Amino acid sequence: MQGLLAGARLSVQAQPTAAADQDFGQRSAVALVAVRTITADSARTVWTAAASLWLFASIGKTCGDGAQKMISTIYAWVHYAAIKLLPYAPLITPSVAIIAGAIALYSIHVTRSIARKRATIDFFLKTEADSSIVKLFQQFDTHLVKVKQQLDEGIAFIEITKTVEYNTVHACLNMHELIAVGIANKVFDKKVAYNYWSGALVSHCKDAAQLIDASRADPDDLSAYIGMLELNRRWKKKLDNWTKKQPKRQLLIVRGPMVPHFGDPEV
Repeated sequence: MQGLLAGARLSVQAQPTAAADQDFGQRSAVALVAVRTITADSARTVWTAAASLWLFASIGKTCGDGAQKMISTIYAWVHYAAIKLLPYAPLITPSVAIIAGAIALYSIHVTRSIARKRATIDFFLKTEADSSIVKLFQQFDTHLVKVKQQLDEGIAFIEITKTVEYNTVHACLNMHELIAVGIANKVFDKKVAYNYWSGALVSHCKDAAQLIDASRADPDDLSAYIGMLELNRRWKKKLDNWTKKQPKRQLLIVRGPMVPHFGDPEV
């Protein structure tokens, strides 16, 4: 009985010892692998440095002192730049990201600007190619004169709106209003529209001022042609400034034909 108890005690004492030996063996294996890895990395680093030194030495011997000085200068500049830029290393990545984002936004802006200019040119091209619209604008002046006569005669504005002349003038003014709304909503390019359409819009607004005032007399139609009038104000100011900057032209006096006189001794 006492022998069995002694054997049990020995087995209990032996289990912790075996577990400790196994744990020590695992730790030793991990440490050995780490030492081998560090040794391999160190050896690789040493071999890389040695190869670099050998390469610089070979270049210096081959190319002479001038090349060696140039290599030394380049290395000094790179080393100096690395030392100066090292404190700002955390800022380089966000700076590059910010620059890339700015370039992307600028490219989007350029793309939208080009698309807006194309849309403006297409609109004016289709306007000029449509014979019915061209005919309306050709009849604008003559029909506007008749509408003004009707307003001066005191005819009711409701009766004037039923005439063909008013419909022609009204269609042309609506075209101007459409262009103004397109520019205000950044659908049309304002520079292209100004260079091509400013003269027509400003002159038509000036000639049709009486009709526009009559159309806006009704409180319900107070917003009529509001976009066109605002655009006319801006464009007229630009045209006036441009006109003031133009050099004054001298009048050319063209003499009449020379009539020979038979009594003149020079003839």
